[in-house]
Amino acid sequence: MEHHSPFTSSEHRISQLSTGKLVSITAGVLLAIALWVEPGLNWRSPRAIARVLFESLDTVAIAVAVLLYARHGTDRKAQKHWEAWQAIDQAAATPLTLHYSRNQALQLLAEDDISLAGIRLPEAELAGVSLEGAYLSGANLSGANLREVSFQQANLSSANLSGANLSDANLTKASFSGANLNGANLSHADMGDAKLNHANLSFANLHSARLSEANLNHANLSEATLNDARLIGTDLSFANLSGADLTNTNLSFTNLCRTNLQWAKGVTQEQLEKAKLCQTVLPDGMSLDCDRDCKELKHRYPWIFEELPEPKDKLIFPAPSLELKGKS
Repeated sequence: MEHHSPFTSSEHRISQLSTGKLVSITAGVLLAIALWVEPGLNWRSPRAIARVLFESLDTVAIAVAVLLYARHGTDRKAQKHWEAWQAIDQAAATPLTLHYSRNQALQLLAEDDISLAGIRLPEAELAGVSLEGAYLSGANLSGANLREVSFQQANLSSANLSGANLSDANLTKASFSGANLNGANLSHADMGDAKLNHANLSFANLHSARLSEANLNHANLSEATLNDARLIGTDLSFANLSGADLTNTNLSFTNLCRTNLQWAKGVTQEQLEKAKLCQTVLPDGMSLDCDRDCKELKHRYPWIFEELPEPKDKLIFPAPSLELKGKS
């Protein structure tokens, strides 16, 4: 497990100096400044120079005290971070215990902006943990219990969350770009304005999930459960919804440009009346114009149309295969 330094560059330089050297440098600089700013100082008079230095001692003493306090604060912070990593490592060695201390340690590191990239916590008990803004890119949280966790504005790009329980979690504005959420439970999760582009959500449970304004372009949602979910204004361009359950899913203003709905379940023409269609692969029997909103979408999402090398009639989508179920 990679442990990241808790120091900034300036804190690191200060921490390398001995206490004596730090005090000497600080006092020397401040006394030199005091002499430089003294108006009309007679540089030939040792008595005049001594007077200025003596009068500046209080200021120098206060400044040195503040600097030493800051230095000791840095040392205390480093000690806290080291102890946090120790708790995480011990919990990994004894997975049935130390859950509370491990979870508290994770929260501490996240609050102090310490990177948790690549951390391995498969099947960990993390229910209710607050990791808002945490950097967890490439983390392994497969099979973890993340019920009611807060990943608000966290970065979980390319993370492995296959089979994880994220029900009722707060994932607003979080980044799951390229993440593996195969078979994950995201029921009732709040994923508003989240980034899930190129994510693997095949066989995921998104029942009653809130995905308004989320970015799901190029996402794999094959065989996913999306019944009663809210996808208002969601970007589903190029997404694969083959075999997905869209029963009672709110698709108002959803971007379905080049989206595969060919084998989607429960989707009705009424649902798609308010959606945005362009080169959309519709289920059989739909009487809607699959290109009706191309002009509007091209104005709003111009970059999408740079990815349309072939006309719709050349697209071939196979029927969904149940052999993939449960694989990450």
